[in-house]
Order: sequence, then structure tokens, then C-alpha cells
Amino acid sequence: MGNGSSFEQAKTVYLEINGKEEK
Repeated sequence: MGNGSSFEQAKTVYLEINGKEEK
């Protein structure tokens, strides 16, 4: 029902924020 898309997008944003903070 498109739930995976939301989860994938959230993961991408989370990883991006984490990587930005780590740098």
C-alpha cells in the first residue's frame, strides 16, 4: 500500500542527517 516507500524515504533522510552531523 506504499508503506515501504515512506519507510525508505524516512531511512534516507535519517541517514543523510546522521552523515551530515557526523561530518
